[in-house]
Amino acid sequence: MATAYKYMGVRPKKVESFTGVGFGNRAALKLPSGETYDFLIIETNLQSASINIRCILGGKTFYDAPATVFDMIDDYKDVIDYAGFVPAGKNYIIVPFADLSLRYKDGQQQTSLVTMYGEEFLLEVDIAAKGAGDPDNVELVCHPLVNTPQAQRVFLPRLEKHTITAPAAGENQFSSIPSVQGRSIRRIHFHSNAITEIAIRRDGDESYRTQTAVEKYRGARNGRTWVDGWWHLDFLQRGYIANELFPTVRASELLFSLYTNKVEGNVDAYIEYLDVERPDILQAAAQQAAAS
Repeated sequence: MATAYKYMGVRPKKVESFTGVGFGNRAALKLPSGETYDFLIIETNLQSASINIRCILGGKTFYDAPATVFDMIDDYKDVIDYAGFVPAGKNYIIVPFADLSLRYKDGQQQTSLVTMYGEEFLLEVDIAAKGAGDPDNVELVCHPLVNTPQAQRVFLPRLEKHTITAPAAGENQFSSIPSVQGRSIRRIHFHSNAITEIAIRRDGDESYRTQTAVEKYRGARNGRTWVDGWWHLDFLQRGYIANELFPTVRASELLFSLYTNKVEGNVDAYIEYLDVERPDILQAAAQQAAAS
């Protein structure tokens, strides 16, 4: 008997309903394991400001941010103008895993979320208390977009909040980003409109220095749209992943200097990381390529 053909391209996947949906509650949804996820569409009748989204894999949180931050990231990448596509009264929030702003499919697939059979993938949505103008009842649905399953998870995308103390107008230094072997920075989104310049020194050597006008110009050339109130440090803005990720590992210190034109107090930064979970697979692939 002929084997039935199974379509393995990118496709929406129907999943179960959230539990615990309601104002002031934490809604939860266990997503199927063994899938490779490109992104999630969260469909709701609430505004993004009323929602915080958390993704947990194997008991460990790897995405945790307000829905407004996911909106900002989508706007920055200038993927599409959704006006006219979202039904009236609805809000679509994109939780991205595969970095579709990259030029090559290999780079996009490297940043997809690969889940392994048997591990738990949990999506949690914190819903604010009911406010003026909110609907009577909360509607919350997840539409995952899945890709071809992969046998091993080599990379894990990650999004984390980092709060930076900026007590001065002028230079403000911080060195608190953790040094993690195999962890690289894709982008840092600083919630500030007062930054004029950023410099990075690794173990005493200047690795990167740039100014606001230069980064905005580079972003525009590469199809990125800066969002009002945010400063985007994007190592992958050209769309290539090889050699352009910024590693966090250092021998002694990774020192950032933020130059601001006013006192900010604290600056919230949301960091898009990419973790290498299976360096052995990458090394074997590199050795095979060198031998061929």
